[in-house]
Amino acid sequence: MRLFCALLLGLICLNTTALASTKCDYSGEDWDSCSTRVSIVLDVDGHPATLHFNSLYYMFRFINEAEAAGTHLGKVESFNMLDFGTIGATAEGYVKGTGDTRPQGWFLWTNHVLPGSSYPYIAAYSDQQKAKEAMNSWGGEIMDAEEMVLELFTFFSGRHGLDEHASPVPASAPAHDSHAAHGAH
Repeated sequence: MRLFCALLLGLICLNTTALASTKCDYSGEDWDSCSTRVSIVLDVDGHPATLHFNSLYYMFRFINEAEAAGTHLGKVESFNMLDFGTIGATAEGYVKGTGDTRPQGWFLWTNHVLPGSSYPYIAAYSDQQKAKEAMNSWGGEIMDAEEMVLELFTFFSGRHGLDEHASPVPASAPAHDSHAAHGAH
């Protein structure tokens, strides 16, 4: 009987571990099913750490709050954000970057609720045309990585401590593509 109970307990533990999903390092929410998931390898107190976030904003807040608490953070060694344009494909893709290079992609900042994400809703695309199609459907603004980082800084400093689910831009704001005159990325 003891052997049977030990085997049963072992199977339960094995199944529980297999079913456990990755959690967002900022919110603790499920990361695997989030449509705007981000993973980074970041130097934390001299050691590389792989961190997972449900949104760019959660990553941004985590980094700012860790630094404010005195944690020494180095550069981001790698950055991967789910390519929203590949959701549902056989193989999902990622917009990638490192501490030395900005992610090569387009970022749609929108008021459209994205599954598993938090406001501000930012979807990454490696394909500019797919980003434009989403913008035409949902509204918002397409940005490259540099513009998106500047917008996050502005949003964070203007919203820090306030309800991050409140929309700073009226939902009726017109769609805008800041790269319409700049051509392909």
